[in-house]
Amino acid sequence: ENYGVSARTLLRKGNLPYVNEQAWKDALDFNPNIVIIKLGTNDSKAANWKHKEEFQGDLQSMIDQLRALPAHPVIYLVRPLVAVEKVVNEMSINNEVIEKEIIPIINKVAKKNKLRVLDFREELNRDDLMSPDGVHPNKKGAAVIAQRVAEAIRE
Repeated sequence: ENYGVSARTLLRKGNLPYVNEQAWKDALDFNPNIVIIKLGTNDSKAANWKHKEEFQGDLQSMIDQLRALPAHPVIYLVRPLVAVEKVVNEMSINNEVIEKEIIPIINKVAKKNKLRVLDFREELNRDDLMSPDGVHPNKKGAAVIAQRVAEAIRE
């Protein structure tokens, strides 16, 4: 199942926290065996990143809630994709924050929890794989991500 919701934040104090969405409740109720978490892009906006001290704890809380499920899912964390200049200018997404602050926190939490981190940043950093908004993959890019996730799961 896909419980992703566009434009959401990992931060509970962000402008659109994912954990407040029905999709999060539905994902927990689904009791998955495998979970892929790809959040952090919208957290890089200045209005959200002012709560950066809480990012690590909010990610840990999400992991803890998932691990408490009866299925005890295998959890993968995904690094946010590269935010191209257009996105930075039009959407206030900050690629420098993503690279220098958010990704290191994701890596740290993954290491602490012994979780695998998936990274599609270089592979998808191409116009032919991204939608015109410069932040979301297009169908071809989504297919690349799906293929790489499937390979990771098979491993």
